[in-house]
Amino acid sequence: MELKAAFAGLSARFPGLRLAADPAGLRFEQHVLTRPLGALPVTW
Repeated sequence: MELKAAFAGLSARFPGLRLAADPAGLRFEQHVLTRPLGALPVTW
């Protein structure tokens, strides 16, 4: 839920922000409680 708010705020602040990688290539870390992205490459 918090990430939705963060990404909404980022997109409002930086309207040209775009993903700089193929979404299929994004890798998730393996943690017990969460599965965060290892990296989120962006460009604007």
